[in-house]
Amino acid sequence: MIIDIYNWQNQAEEYFIEENYLQAAKLYEQAIKIEPNTISYYWRLGLIFLLQGQEEEAQMTWMLPMTEADEEQLPTWINELVESLQIEAERRETREEYSIAWLIRQHIREINPSYINNLLQILIVSIK
Repeated sequence: MIIDIYNWQNQAEEYFIEENYLQAAKLYEQAIKIEPNTISYYWRLGLIFLLQGQEEEAQMTWMLPMTEADEEQLPTWINELVESLQIEAERRETREEYSIAWLIRQHIREINPSYINNLLQILIVSIK
């Protein structure tokens, strides 16, 4: 089972890097059906939807597990989501894909509007 998990995650990441978002999304959707309590799958699937231009689906995917969170879990999950999105925004900035980085950072702003470093990065990316 561990080998299967490793293989599908590698395949999903390969699809993601190749921008084959449809195939990556299918793998994450299957993984969520098998392991619905693995919250990081929702973060990645939502990001895939966002990169496909499906912003509403992305937000719904991110919020779905949050509706099940208790008061103690919620801040942790929000931080994990922001961190996941930030990693991708930074990767896009490194690749000089500023419009995509800007889009991701706008969603980080919606999730955590008081995150100053993100707000500064939005300004920087807007200039580029």
